[in-house]
Amino acid sequence: MKNGPGHRILFRLAILAGCALALQPAQASDYPERPIRMMVPYPTGGVGDTLGRLLSSALSARLGHTVVVENRPGANGNIGASQVVRAAPDGHTLMISYNGTMLINPLLYRKMDFDTFNDFTPISNAVTYPFLIVTNPAVPARTLKELVAYAKANPGKVAYGSSAGSGGHLIGALFANQNGIDLNFVAYKGSAQAVVDLAAGQIQVMFDTQSNVATYLADGRLRALAVASDKRLPDLPQVETVVEAGFPGLVAEGWFGVYGPKSMPPKIVDRLNREISSIVTSADMVEKLRIQGFQPAPSPSSAAFRAFMEAEMPKWSAAVKASGVPQQ
Repeated sequence: MKNGPGHRILFRLAILAGCALALQPAQASDYPERPIRMMVPYPTGGVGDTLGRLLSSALSARLGHTVVVENRPGANGNIGASQVVRAAPDGHTLMISYNGTMLINPLLYRKMDFDTFNDFTPISNAVTYPFLIVTNPAVPARTLKELVAYAKANPGKVAYGSSAGSGGHLIGALFANQNGIDLNFVAYKGSAQAVVDLAAGQIQVMFDTQSNVATYLADGRLRALAVASDKRLPDLPQVETVVEAGFPGLVAEGWFGVYGPKSMPPKIVDRLNREISSIVTSADMVEKLRIQGFQPAPSPSSAAFRAFMEAEMPKWSAAVKASGVPQQ
């Protein structure tokens, strides 16, 4: 009876069950099984790289395995992001990316190697970084309403600068479109030279991040009129928000979130979501983020992060349309 047909069938079923278990994706209790790759699709030394390294170091400590940063810059993040799409969805390949790559690029590039909403697992937003509306002190405007009045009184004479297709470019175009004013856009390779020219009076206005203009604000070479957010910045509490200034349609924050390939196991996604939330809201990390001009903004769930991105899409679509930037 021991070696009868029934016993052999049971034995084979047990082997098949064991194989099936072995082939199942790693669950949260087993995760991670090896070092994790954190794709940063931007150059070393930039804000995306800095944030990626801060987050990766903290994740390494919490997960018990090394999280290795891999920089793959190019095409405003498209090259690195396309590699994540092709990775195994087991939680061992992650990516930190900003809204420019995930939402704006699909509006600017005719051909994309990925679909933001179908080719990734959105794990959690991590931080936001609001834009400041800053002017050269020679511009006779101390509020946004005064800036609008000045631009209307001097059509075609107010210029703003940024790299083409960047958040600063699009927010400026949206501001001009919403208020019926004519702002001349001056394209730069990056915001660093644009800030220098703004301080020198070559252009009059910029829409840029706190980290890029903080030194100029501190020594009086630039003036901040408002922050494009619904809450004031801790380091610049005297600067009113666009909502307080009467321009609620100009709330436009940049953000960085964490993603993985599509079809990741829900338990691993949930665990990573919880870990990211704990990391970015810890006292030590909050201070490190503040120095970089970031504010913690974790998503309560993967679904909430996806809903947030979907809600953001119409705003950036309107900004791209207002900018007149042609698709590449």
